[in-house]
Amino acid sequence: GQREASCRTYAALMSDAPPIEQSIAALRHAAAALSQTDDLSTLFDTVGEQVMLVVPYHTLRLFLLDKETQELYPVAIRSVVDDADLAGLDDPRFRLPLGKGVTGSIAARGKAEVVYDLEEHPEAFHIPGTPRVEESMIGVPLVFQGRTLGVLTLSKHGLSQFSEHQLTLMEVLAVSITAAIEHRRSLEAEQRALEQEQRLHHLHTTFIANVSHELRTPLTTIKGFLELAKGKTTNGTAEIIEGAQRGAERLHSLIEDLLEIVSIEAGRQRLEPALHDLRDLLNKACERMRVSAERLDISGLPAEHQVFADRDRTTNILAELIENADKYGPDGGKIRVGVERRDATDIIEVSDDGNGIPPEQHEDIFSRFTQGDSSATRRRGGTGIGLSLARSLARWHGGDLVYDADAPRTTFRLTLPAPPESPTEA
Repeated sequence: GQREASCRTYAALMSDAPPIEQSIAALRHAAAALSQTDDLSTLFDTVGEQVMLVVPYHTLRLFLLDKETQELYPVAIRSVVDDADLAGLDDPRFRLPLGKGVTGSIAARGKAEVVYDLEEHPEAFHIPGTPRVEESMIGVPLVFQGRTLGVLTLSKHGLSQFSEHQLTLMEVLAVSITAAIEHRRSLEAEQRALEQEQRLHHLHTTFIANVSHELRTPLTTIKGFLELAKGKTTNGTAEIIEGAQRGAERLHSLIEDLLEIVSIEAGRQRLEPALHDLRDLLNKACERMRVSAERLDISGLPAEHQVFADRDRTTNILAELIENADKYGPDGGKIRVGVERRDATDIIEVSDDGNGIPPEQHEDIFSRFTQGDSSATRRRGGTGIGLSLARSLARWHGGDLVYDADAPRTTFRLTLPAPPESPTEA
């Protein structure tokens, strides 16, 4: 008798069901709404309106699963009846342990269900203080890649108010709802990661700037006393003083490089680009690094090639590349420099006769304080900040500095915007 009653009720519901075209249109509008907003309350109101067209309900609830506590908690409720129990979403009565109650059981099993009589359901439990009413329910778990995100429930006063057909419609819609929730969570996670990265970068930059400034003053004092001591020493101690001075100069150079990077990233400096002959900049770079001009092979350069760049900053970039080639290239090898203008870009290549940089180090060579040989017994000195600064200077110009892993020799490629075509543009 109960089965016959259920069949009659189902037949009545199907006779009142909207045409399939209307159902598909409503689901399509609901799915479209899910992709147009990341605000959960707006999303839920829009979906609720479309659901009402195909599956009339009294209350629509969206529960999400707290991964830490394994409890379902309501994040959105839409009701067309006056229900005082919906006033507070934070009411602890609405937090359901996974597997407890009808809603919790649907989430735990990961299987949608039509409940014709909620009070008589074997998993049902009554919340103290709430009235007992005859009620039907549809529960659809929201599952993404095997993970349960939550549950969508529809309830309606009266027995046998929903059909299997309506359950199927809600299962279809649940796919779009689940995708929208996962997308929203992914965006939130990306935003949190970005904010965390920005905070760490700010702390990192502030730390470098503060330490560098604090080191500047005592280092200047040390250099002054060393200079004073050098003028009063005998031949026996002069060499010791000169060694200490070289160490102080190296530390001073590191501090200046660090402050330069911080200033560039903070936007506190300005470029002064102008036309400069590339050969002149290379000669200045060799002088600065005390690299013999004979080691430099510029036979492939045009007699005159003008680059449009800040003179001092571009000289710094070239000096770093020449010093790197001199330091890591084989003794007596050549440092080759070539240039090509392509698509309004100057491409300057600096290479040596070395065997190249190991593939596992390609991603790290431009990181600060990174050495090709980071051991305590390495033969070559250096702070590991030169290439990082050189790349920052190149990008500040609107260009870039990269390592060419496909070149037959150890090769770095510097790109700079080509000179403007007219003095007005310059």
